[in-house]
Amino acid sequence: MRFDGRVAIVTGAANGIGLATARLLASEGANVAIADINAQHAREASASIDEGRRTWAAPCDVSKEDQVREVVREAMSRGGRLDI
Repeated sequence: MRFDGRVAIVTGAANGIGLATARLLASEGANVAIADINAQHAREASASIDEGRRTWAAPCDVSKEDQVREVVREAMSRGGRLDI
């Protein structure tokens, strides 16, 4: 898998292009934060990909710096790094 062991954050990942990107990265081995302003939709998107084994919901309004910092902190905590 091309992204095995990599850690990614995808914004707007609860639907559309963001969800398709998160699905592709996870299918290629990446661990992916499903970042979206709508927490419920982020949880549903994560579950639709792999029931949380490679992905996790990361509620985030990217216009709020503290929320962005929290998503980055969580990604670093989960994967020890941030690649994408």
